[in-house]
Amino acid sequence: MKLRHAVAFVALSGTPPSSAEAEEGAMPPWDDLSSALSSPSLLTVPTVDAFVSECSEPFLTDPAMTSPGSWPSLLEEDSSWKAWTLIDQPSKVCTSSFTCAFDDCYFPELVAPGNVSDAMFTDTAGALGRHEESLSLPARVVHPESIGDVVASLRWAFGNKFPVTVKTSGNHYTGAGTLRGSLNINTRNLPAYSDTSITDCSESAGAGDSIIGRACRLALARNKTGVVRVAGGEVWDLLLRSVVAYNDDPSRGGKAKYMALSGSAGTVAPAGGWMASGGNSGMRGMRQFGMGVDQVLQLEMVLPDGTHVRFGPEEWEEAPGYIYPKTTKVNGYCNEKPEAEENEWVWKECDVVDFNELWMAARGGGGGTWGIVTSLVWQLHQQPGHYHMRFLPLTTDETWKAVLADEAKLNAIDETVEDFKLEYFFNPSALGVDDDDSNACGNDSDCYPNFSLPPWQFTCAGATVCLGESAAEAWATAWRTFLTDGRGKERLLAGGLSGEQIEEMSGWAYGSDWKEQAANFFETSDVPVLSDGGDLAALESSLFNEEPSLFAVQSLQGTPFEGHAASNHPPFVYSPPRYYGMTSAIISIERTLEYRDTLVPFLTRMNRDGSPWYLGSKGIVSAHDQMTAIPQSRREGGLYLIFLDLVKWEDAFEAVLPIIFGDLDPNVDAFPGFVGHNHNVRHGPLKNDWTKPCPLSYTLDEMDELCISEQEATWGTELLARLEKFKAEIDPDGIMTCPTGVGFKRAAAKEPALPEYTEDPAPESSSHGFLLRGKHVLFDLSLVLFLFITN
Repeated sequence: MKLRHAVAFVALSGTPPSSAEAEEGAMPPWDDLSSALSSPSLLTVPTVDAFVSECSEPFLTDPAMTSPGSWPSLLEEDSSWKAWTLIDQPSKVCTSSFTCAFDDCYFPELVAPGNVSDAMFTDTAGALGRHEESLSLPARVVHPESIGDVVASLRWAFGNKFPVTVKTSGNHYTGAGTLRGSLNINTRNLPAYSDTSITDCSESAGAGDSIIGRACRLALARNKTGVVRVAGGEVWDLLLRSVVAYNDDPSRGGKAKYMALSGSAGTVAPAGGWMASGGNSGMRGMRQFGMGVDQVLQLEMVLPDGTHVRFGPEEWEEAPGYIYPKTTKVNGYCNEKPEAEENEWVWKECDVVDFNELWMAARGGGGGTWGIVTSLVWQLHQQPGHYHMRFLPLTTDETWKAVLADEAKLNAIDETVEDFKLEYFFNPSALGVDDDDSNACGNDSDCYPNFSLPPWQFTCAGATVCLGESAAEAWATAWRTFLTDGRGKERLLAGGLSGEQIEEMSGWAYGSDWKEQAANFFETSDVPVLSDGGDLAALESSLFNEEPSLFAVQSLQGTPFEGHAASNHPPFVYSPPRYYGMTSAIISIERTLEYRDTLVPFLTRMNRDGSPWYLGSKGIVSAHDQMTAIPQSRREGGLYLIFLDLVKWEDAFEAVLPIIFGDLDPNVDAFPGFVGHNHNVRHGPLKNDWTKPCPLSYTLDEMDELCISEQEATWGTELLARLEKFKAEIDPDGIMTCPTGVGFKRAAAKEPALPEYTEDPAPESSSHGFLLRGKHVLFDLSLVLFLFITN
């Protein structure tokens, strides 16, 4: 496939204004900005040619395909490394959803629902050029290499009232890191810290007033001894590899020690939108240690007016019922010499902003809104073992093949698995499990089928993970209890399984008892353990890793990015929230248990479909300092459901909304918020009926008028009002602008350029799983089991 392009990016040097600037007749003083940077070459002009050459090609189909008019999402087996090809392109304008290169993430040129004009393949640059007025490319991109560059950029933008967007890797499906005509500040080239900053606070005792010293004092008050400073431009890959290197340092005797609560997409930034939106960590400790925002001990930012500050808790007090102390006072310091080398910075206590409110807003109030995070200090946890809790039948009996092929029996088994998870995660005492062991386990998607006979092939990483041997053994023991003395036995008997079969199944959860049975089973059986010929030792290495951080960076073997952490958020051609209504919905623990019998079949369907869902816990409710921008409805969430496709799942989504909002009155109650801001955001339900979803057939204008806004759907009425008030104080001209963020005002909303049909055309399917139907684009997302592993 030949793409027509010129250069990757253009450094500013007598560059003519963009068409938008020429039409407005006013040229911003770009020369003033370029001269204020450490090098004029750090300010570049994004072009259509750059986008074509750097950002389009990874999305294009193989030219040998017989029908190249349909652009698939990247669902190949090796898609876990594709995002790496986008984030460090020279222009820094690539997006994780190709359609987010256009306003509101919509393609302007479609020849049929889901099909892009063939011109996009034969002349990509020409096709994009025809719609340059709709391209959501920033006016300029700054590639800062120092804090001084960030300060200079924001001072310029603040003085000229010029809109600013911020991006590290741009891993967001509604284009949160870019906006047409903005000054985009890309933080990827800022100096890194995590590879040299891991600190054992028990050795330094939190001495000194450095950012690490202050963080250590708070960490020790939380009974944590390890911290790490992370730069604003770093991604999880570097942080996780830094933890591995620290643990393996020969000078420490090779003793592994720390684990970082993290997302699992290696290309996502810890200090970027992931943390600012809450930070999900389904399999790396969120249910035990709190969300991403709850790991932050100190923050360093450049405010919208260009002031470089650092801040964090100065005073705190014990809080009964909470894991961490309650923050009572936050102190802030201003850097009087931000343009200097870091060892020459001069910090003085200041009151340029309400630091209590900034501490709250910056942790959960969304990214790209309150300033630019240039570094943060992250607490580390004692390193536990990392166990993948799978169900592994120790049998080759033909009877079991028949059972697993029987739809009624298989459905009973699948529902039993989902029911067990609800019991273990949200009602563990019924199984004799304490909260600590329950909270140490979690997942954000499941592998399906739940049961398969040996030899086993593990191509899915979405099994439940337990941190620590105690929790892993509790899981296996609880499974036996659930099947022999709990709700599982009744469900399986009703599904047609015999008592003997149920007893046999009760021993199929991976654990010490299972390993003992497995040794005997494979000694007397000719069946191989693994489909690739591996033995029990190989099986063990795939299910257990002593060090969670090491596990995360071992997943790209045999790819161009071997040795790096996978990015389990593959790039998409179409923005899932815009085209399919992808959204999340949070159901409280209380409601989850109350409507358990309704939700079990629903979760079974989600599991089979590959739709991911996170788990809340009592740990998330109590693992915070009571000063974050996470609404209580999210803290108390039990199920954090991801609806990949609301056209396909419309009936299920409509069934969930009454469970969440059935007792609330839109005319009386404040909207509580029910959408997690990570990954994807769309409008909430109808304003006058919270049990009805916002129709996908609405234009964006209609959605804005008739449905709960994206922001209110996330933060709820009361918290959003507090955030909006602070936004007006810290950024009165609203220069920091982030789509779906606090204070964002959508420019003239446009109707999606999708053809109308009076009736559905005949279904058409491509080899990549697209299904074209009426006005909407549907495709089978069941392969995306790993899509939202984090986060």
